[in-house]
Amino acid sequence: MVAYQGLIIGILMIVPAWYWWIPPTWDELKLITLIGLLTVFAQWAMVHAYKVGEASALAPLDYIRLIFATLLGFLLFGDLPDGQTIFGAAIILASTLYIMRREAKLKRHKTLPPDRQGSDINPSP
Repeated sequence: MVAYQGLIIGILMIVPAWYWWIPPTWDELKLITLIGLLTVFAQWAMVHAYKVGEASALAPLDYIRLIFATLLGFLLFGDLPDGQTIFGAAIILASTLYIMRREAKLKRHKTLPPDRQGSDINPSP
């Protein structure tokens, strides 16, 4: 999946690159190489995490990128998100927390003995 993404993006970018290409300086080339190496490591780490971990537990952690992107945007560029971006991030965070809580309850419900199932979700009076 990762290889196909790189291949398709590479093919699609040939035409714009051919038209607007400006050769990078040596300093830019060093940065491009560093970005490439960090991206390869990040993709490898993500694939490895999904190989050894449970997808339903790992997927919500993917949204931590919002926090890091905001921090890096502020630290590197002095850029802060506007109200709409914060509102959207809040919706994503609330949805993720809800799904994580619901999945934990469902998993706990499935591991209970048959005579106790449902007692922790809807306790009877």
